[in-house]
Amino acid sequence: MGVRRRAREQSLQFLYQIELKYDSFDISNLNHELREFWYNRDKPVDNDIFEFSNVINVGTMENRESIDKLISKYSANWKIGRISKIDKQILRMAIFELIYSHDVPKSVVINEAIEIAKKYGSEESSSFINGILDRINNDLIRGDN
Repeated sequence: MGVRRRAREQSLQFLYQIELKYDSFDISNLNHELREFWYNRDKPVDNDIFEFSNVINVGTMENRESIDKLISKYSANWKIGRISKIDKQILRMAIFELIYSHDVPKSVVINEAIEIAKKYGSEESSSFINGILDRINNDLIRGDN
């Protein structure tokens, strides 16, 4: 498994932890939560994993409100509160990468999200996530977003 996949999996863990811990997250607590997440572990992670994961963690959290609006817009008949916590974090990370990060091809971002959903989500997660990300990506290509 590649460094970026491992970094995305670490980000999924971090974002899921935040989702469970807070009803409403104050972004001013982000640095504290990141320190807690990275330094309270038995085994340190590689620097490449740490750096890429933190790009996703910080970017996702800083843009969470606009990302959640997109999830609501593109998840037809699903209110964001009904989406599983795991699926929601995978969507948030992938949407951050699709819209705000430009160093990874969009097809790779979508594929990575699908693979992570297969590993951590429910049986339906990968197709649900693929559908939403594909619609967002198509609108980005057309300039509709």
